Order: sequence, then structure tokens, then C-alpha cells
Amino acid sequence: MKTQLKIESVKVVSEEDSESGEKGCFVQARATVSYPIDKGYRRLETFTSGGLGGVEGDESYFREIEAEQLEDLRQHLKVFGVPVPRVLTATKS
Repeated sequence: MKTQLKIESVKVVSEEDSESGEKGCFVQARATVSYPIDKGYRRLETFTSGGLGGVEGDESYFREIEAEQLEDLRQHLKVFGVPVPRVLTATKS
């Protein structure tokens, strides 16, 4: 029996990178994936891209970094057998 994996949400987060002491933001893509467990219930798991810290720049540079993080996340999801579209899109958080 094949497990039905389903992407519930994909977000790109951009946070101040205060923990590392670096200037700029930490940018990471995150996907919440669900799969059936018992009696109609589903369990949620979160997958993340590698992330990149110290990001500074204009809006076009942030879009470039976000695209790289989404592609990294897409490849990560594929390794675990999660069906993903050719282009992964996200909401901002």
C-alpha cells in the first residue's frame, strides 16, 4: 500500500539573524506535509531547506534567495518521496 503524502503548506520565512550575530536575515523555505495514520487522521511533518543567514540586499536579491531555498526544499521533499510540482511556490511568513 502506497502512503498518500500531501503538501499542506509551503512558506518562506525571513527572520532577523540575531542568534549568529550576523547582519541581515535568515531565509529558509518550510513545507508542512501530511500523511494518513489511523481512522481518517493525518500526521503533519515539517521539512525545511538548508537556509541561508546574513542575507542583505534589495527585493530582487531576496526573491533570488527565496527561489534557491524553494528549489533546495523541493529536492529535499523528493528524496522522501513527497510528490512535488516542477516549480514550488510559497506564501511569505
